[in-house]
Amino acid sequence: MIKLIVLLKRKSDLTHEQFLKYWRETHAPMALKLFAVQRKYVQNYCVTSPLGEPAFDGVAEVWVDDIESLMTFASSEEASKLNEDEQQFLDPSQMVVLITEEKIMK
Repeated sequence: MIKLIVLLKRKSDLTHEQFLKYWRETHAPMALKLFAVQRKYVQNYCVTSPLGEPAFDGVAEVWVDDIESLMTFASSEEASKLNEDEQQFLDPSQMVVLITEEKIMK
């Protein structure tokens, strides 16, 4: 199982709340519909803590069966539509993408 982890930073003209609302209510339904190879999709919302403002606004986690499925999707028309929508609420220059193999320790 492959897990895609993406660290997300909002566009500078959006508040954290506006970013979360768009990500949750607009982008997520689109991602659930278009990203057919995903097995699981989780949104993690970063919160302000006593340590201060987080470096990122959210972390997306997407599980797929294998790297080939992910790469095939990445070059698809559906992926292009998701990437286009991301321009509405994300700062792509701040996005960090990690492709990982999950090993559960407990």
